[in-house]
Amino acid sequence: MAQVSKPFPISGDCKQKLHCLVEDFCALGDPVKKAAAQQKLKRHLTDYSQTNSHHIQAMGIWVYHFLQEIIPYLVNLPTDASDQAAFLLNLLTELPLSDDSEMLHSALQELDPQQTAPLGNNGFLHQLQMAYLLIELDYKKTGHYLQELDLIRDNEAEGNICKLLVLLLDAKAEGVAGHFLDEQIAWLDVIFNACGNADKHVILYFVVQWVVSLQWLRPNNLRKELLLSLYAITEKTDQQNQAVILYELFNLPEKTVTSADKRKYLERLLQIPASFLTVSQLQNIYYYSGSVRATGKEGFAGSVTDFQYSSYYIHRYWTWLGNVNKYFQKQFSPVEYLDVLKNVQNKTKELINLMNIQSNAFVETLESSYKKIDELYHKVEELSVRDSLTGLYN
Repeated sequence: MAQVSKPFPISGDCKQKLHCLVEDFCALGDPVKKAAAQQKLKRHLTDYSQTNSHHIQAMGIWVYHFLQEIIPYLVNLPTDASDQAAFLLNLLTELPLSDDSEMLHSALQELDPQQTAPLGNNGFLHQLQMAYLLIELDYKKTGHYLQELDLIRDNEAEGNICKLLVLLLDAKAEGVAGHFLDEQIAWLDVIFNACGNADKHVILYFVVQWVVSLQWLRPNNLRKELLLSLYAITEKTDQQNQAVILYELFNLPEKTVTSADKRKYLERLLQIPASFLTVSQLQNIYYYSGSVRATGKEGFAGSVTDFQYSSYYIHRYWTWLGNVNKYFQKQFSPVEYLDVLKNVQNKTKELINLMNIQSNAFVETLESSYKKIDELYHKVEELSVRDSLTGLYN
């Protein structure tokens, strides 16, 4: 397949400078050199963006080359993620937490008071949850609520997972607000601090999340290259990162991923525990699987099962949206809640549209299967009244 030409090409000198900066950025045991490289990288990105009239695709190309330089450094890193790190990295997908949930109790137990000081475990979790849910609703003014977490950002503890989660939300909030240059600079802060953790699983998690955020990067094959490079260095035990990468590969536009590859990614995803995927991702996976099986060997029965799973996850998403609405009703003043309610309503409309699309697809599958059954019935009826050799009526 012909490669799409890359817009805003980076010159050889620019690439060489980026390569040298990444070398210093990844320097182990030399925090001064790393910190200087971090600031130089920010200026390098800002200058490159300004040179290209702050075009979003120019920033995307710079990020693509930066990440391609970073990924090889991850290959030989040790993998020894703590149970606390694994739990907290998976915590975001479980929000919101009700006051009486076991997950809330477990989260409070797993959080290190030194990492959440001086907010405390309860205060940190409350602010983290509020900011994350606002971002999930595409609320553009989340930055105001993230200010409460400034005390966590200032925490200098090495490998502080709580700080990394806050920095992750900073980057996501800039993206939702449409501040694309600030978003990429925020991602640089995330990766810089993640490298202080010195664990491959943890660093890889945040690099993958950055690539996930690049939905706007064109051509799409650039993001595909990054995802494939990241998948190649994940280990068999790292199902969390594998799940995210596989889903992003599976969800690429049709012109970027072949039907055969899409089915291959689908089969791998169905083998990964559902706990590593979000409700909306699971709904999309089973909806596609149901559509594919309706025309495959498993036929009607397999497609019905998958559509049932898809409907189940739509219901789960509907319940999640209701819980989020209740959470904000409880936490916000009437004025604040009315402002956020617009975003809840937009998500509700999207979900209703999704339900209608799936219902139509299921009806079409039923109709197609009925036609096939009807044709087979007539063939059997014909065979019962005609001689199979002569074609004459019995």
